[in-house]
Amino acid sequence: MVKLNCDLGEGLDALDAQVMPFLQMANIACGAHAGDPQRLKKSLELAKAHAVTCGAHPGYPDRDTMGRRSLALSESALTDTLLSQLTLFQNLCHETATTMAYIKPHGALYNDMMCDLHLFARVMNILASHCPGIPVLIQAMPSNQEHLQIATQLGQTLWFEGFADRAYSPSGRLEARSKPGAVHTDIGIIVKQARELTENGRVRATNGNWLEIEVDTLCVHSDTQNALTAVKQLHHYLDTHIEGPRV
Repeated sequence: MVKLNCDLGEGLDALDAQVMPFLQMANIACGAHAGDPQRLKKSLELAKAHAVTCGAHPGYPDRDTMGRRSLALSESALTDTLLSQLTLFQNLCHETATTMAYIKPHGALYNDMMCDLHLFARVMNILASHCPGIPVLIQAMPSNQEHLQIATQLGQTLWFEGFADRAYSPSGRLEARSKPGAVHTDIGIIVKQARELTENGRVRATNGNWLEIEVDTLCVHSDTQNALTAVKQLHHYLDTHIEGPRV
């Protein structure tokens, strides 16, 4: 089935505990944009208790905006911050007898990678050198061919996600959070968008056009208003309507 994922370990501890039982994948902050070693370890243990697959969620070292501001990092600075975050994650996985099953870049880093193939290649090279063979979760777009080519050359696997709680621009990228309506909070809209993505392989852009997108997993952000209700409803929908494992 198409799996449900959520960004966790970012400071909403009570909500994390409520959301976790309804997920299949947990993207856990690695301490740069949010979180800390203690919270990361707790999140890994919580995911293990609910048999949820654990993914590292590294971002820019920017706690002031929770990793949602683009940073022009040098090659060495980008390498240092990503390897530091992933090493911490792997060490705590060892302590908790869990596994780093995939990597999902966070926030502005994630968006910048999707807009800039040069940056995408830089990040993929870093991940391939430190975490060879571990899948990388990126945004499903109308065409991901160039991303696939880069990943294949490095021997890396890509998983593709759609967003139930975010508006899509006509280009297929996410609308900036600063724009009105960029984050869906209405449960009906969230569920409807999830149904279109999973059943019909499409999402409606802000200009009214349909975008053809094939997804392996759906994301709901834990800091989205009504996130717990959305996760519960999407869990039920995916469990009862979508068959056939993809990820």
